[in-house]
Amino acid sequence: MSCIILEQFVASPVIFATWDIPFPALMNNESCQRITSLVHGRIGRLLMENAKVWTIANVLIYNMPLEWRTAVSNVGNIFWNAIISTVTTEDIVATTPAQHCQGTANQE
Repeated sequence: MSCIILEQFVASPVIFATWDIPFPALMNNESCQRITSLVHGRIGRLLMENAKVWTIANVLIYNMPLEWRTAVSNVGNIFWNAIISTVTTEDIVATTPAQHCQGTANQE
C-alpha cells in the first residue's frame, strides 16, 4: 500500500509537471509562460484522474494471480493513455509547419 501512496503523491506530480503536461506543449512551440499556466491548470485534474484509474487498477493488479498481472496492468495503461492524452492536449491547437512560418512572417 505504501508503494501506491508514494506513486500517487510523490512520483506522479513530478512526472506530470515535468514531462506529461509540458512535453506536448513544447512539441507545439508553446511559450514558457503558457507551459507554466498549462501545468498549473491541469495538474489537479490529472492527479484526480490518476487516483481514479490507478487506485482501482492497482487493487485489481495486486489481487490477480501473478501470470495475469501484466495483462491487467496493460488494460489499465490503455485507459490511462487515453485519459492523459486528452487532458494534456486539450486547448493546444496543433499547427502545421506552414502555419507556423506564416505566423512568424506576420510578426516581422
